[in-house]
Amino acid sequence: MRPFLFILLGLNVLLFTQLQGWTPNLLEDAPEPQRMKKQLAPTIATPVSLDAAGNTASTLPPPAPPPTECFDVGPLTAAEAEALQLNIARADRELKVEATQIDDGIAYMVMTSVHSSLREAQRREQQLRNLSGVRETYSILEGPLKNAVSLGIFNNKESAETLAGSLKMRGADDINIVPRPNPPKAGVRIADVPKAKVEATRQLLLQLPVRACPQK
Repeated sequence: MRPFLFILLGLNVLLFTQLQGWTPNLLEDAPEPQRMKKQLAPTIATPVSLDAAGNTASTLPPPAPPPTECFDVGPLTAAEAEALQLNIARADRELKVEATQIDDGIAYMVMTSVHSSLREAQRREQQLRNLSGVRETYSILEGPLKNAVSLGIFNNKESAETLAGSLKMRGADDINIVPRPNPPKAGVRIADVPKAKVEATRQLLLQLPVRACPQK
């Protein structure tokens, strides 16, 4: 009986000293393998679903497309555009070629006022020929300018103004300058030309009006 009391008293003393911090904590001073075992035991890895993995992958930026170039050729006549497309197809069938239309800008016509009849227009045309020596004249036979006299068509306004000013200085006070759109011309677009084929494509376009395609 007395030994049991000594053991119980000893356990109480040991518990009291641990609570007071007088003796090392048995759990904290456990050997390193036991400490790691206690720390890792509650940890459970959470599996990632295939859907979640797919969503993560979808947020990545798509790979950049390979660099290419694009050429607009023209303005050309319809026959020139057709011949160029055939030539490119024979040289490299993998090139993307399409027919286009190109706005050829504004032309400026120097003309007289509209006359009351074709006879009056032709009489005025002859007077202006004698006055200025201009030979590229004709009487307009139809349309809203019917029975006016055309004295020349120019691709830039400065040339038209020079002729009109010269005629007015010689007494022709019925001269006007009328802008009019040129009819669209044919063109050819060669799109998505790989860098490796750019130089060979340029060789096919020598002596032709070529420019880079507009940016999208």
